[in-house]
Amino acid sequence: MLNIKPTHHKISDTVRRIILVLVFVIVASVVIGYAGGYRLNFNNFSIEATGAISLSGSDTALTVKLNDRTVGASLPVYLNDLKPNQSYSISVQKDGYTKWSRTVTVLPNMVANFGPILLFRLEQAPIASTTADVTSWCKSNTPFGKQLVIDNSDIRIQKDFVTRVSAPVVNACWFNDGFHIAYATADEIHVIDNDGYNDVTVVTATTPIQQMGVNTKDSEIDYFDGTNWYKLNI
Repeated sequence: MLNIKPTHHKISDTVRRIILVLVFVIVASVVIGYAGGYRLNFNNFSIEATGAISLSGSDTALTVKLNDRTVGASLPVYLNDLKPNQSYSISVQKDGYTKWSRTVTVLPNMVANFGPILLFRLEQAPIASTTADVTSWCKSNTPFGKQLVIDNSDIRIQKDFVTRVSAPVVNACWFNDGFHIAYATADEIHVIDNDGYNDVTVVTATTPIQQMGVNTKDSEIDYFDGTNWYKLNI
């Protein structure tokens, strides 16, 4: 009987090195792509770039939701690995405070930045204050040089429309953060995002408002009704 032994082929050192290099290149490409925000779309087996949403701020004890799913309990929040070209609803809520919300379409390789996010206490009563230097507090120019323009009941940033209200606007002032605008009508003070979203009423006055301003730390709004000064802590 023939005793046939199996034949063994030894892999050469050169082939082994080539295999190791190929494995390294593949793994490195996957790691770099993942770190760069690229993901495999299993629906069509293509590589696509993801997007992100960033919310800045310093508030705590709140709830951040993305499409009704809780994703944070404090600010700031950074949400990455989001599928591109899709619409996302995001909100920031806190008991006893106004709600902030937006709907945004995430773009590939882009971060949608919002903030700093400010929430305002509900049913907060203004308190009596001493005379404030509202002239210097009410800034019509941002650090970026964008001018606020009041045209009766319209507010614009230079030529860009922000909002139109039902009553004539007394004055409008930038917050120092460049993201918020405070504006006053005869009987109300509002704060609004600089792109016209999240318009909230922070003061309802019993006598006509004549002057209004935001202090340099964005921590209070002062206003004058012709007789008295009042302060609202933010």
